Amino acid sequence: MDWEGITPAVLSGLLEAAVVFANDRPLWIWAAALPQLAADMLKQRGFRMAGTPPGLPSPPSVLVRPLRHDLAGGEWQLAGQPLLDLTNWDLRMLYSMHG
Repeated sequence: MDWEGITPAVLSGLLEAAVVFANDRPLWIWAAALPQLAADMLKQRGFRMAGTPPGLPSPPSVLVRPLRHDLAGGEWQLAGQPLLDLTNWDLRMLYSMHG
């Protein structure tokens, strides 16, 4: 599910509700492109960084590369946005279609 809120209080309330609902079951969140405020909230609530556990398949990936050789050396942009900056991507549809 998406974790979206218009104020820090709303984000905090949603996080607390998810933690209570989980009732001591493990919670996982993909945090590669989270804003710093959200990452700080998770850390304060006791979340910690973890990689993919050994023996499990790697999460789905997206490959971005130029097809023209003259673009290979510079910073790749689309509509003025750097393509390799994860904060410029909305990956919700990609990872919600997995599985």
